[in-house]
Amino acid sequence: MKGYNTFFYFQNAHDGVVAIIIKNSAKIDVERVTFPYTEENIEVIIVHTTIKILTFLLASVYICPNTTITSFLLNKLLYKVDDDLCIFCCVFNLHHLLWNPMLRSLGNDTENIVMEKITKCGFLLRNRIGCAPLPEELTTPSST
Repeated sequence: MKGYNTFFYFQNAHDGVVAIIIKNSAKIDVERVTFPYTEENIEVIIVHTTIKILTFLLASVYICPNTTITSFLLNKLLYKVDDDLCIFCCVFNLHHLLWNPMLRSLGNDTENIVMEKITKCGFLLRNRIGCAPLPEELTTPSST
């Protein structure tokens, strides 16, 4: 795309794609691009970037539908971003049967594991299915 830096990873036709698209005006530290990190059906691209005066990591994460998510696996993902400020853009496949609350009686605890990790780390989770829409300040287009 003209005017943008694009980082993407396409594993195969049956799985998802992780991608990050950043305006050319943003500073990108190519030395710190993790491209890609694939671990047990989790695909991740992490880009170290600076926009105006804010330096942060931007991580695009895709978790395949049949992945068994454990706290150990989530800790390995968090280790990749160390203690840096990071924005995770994730697809957890919430539509998949493994995330269906009606099936928790079958012993699946995937959603609880992820939600517990999000809570313990003090992360802010936005745009969850069934939750309130994003605040206006996060959905209003900006010049950045």
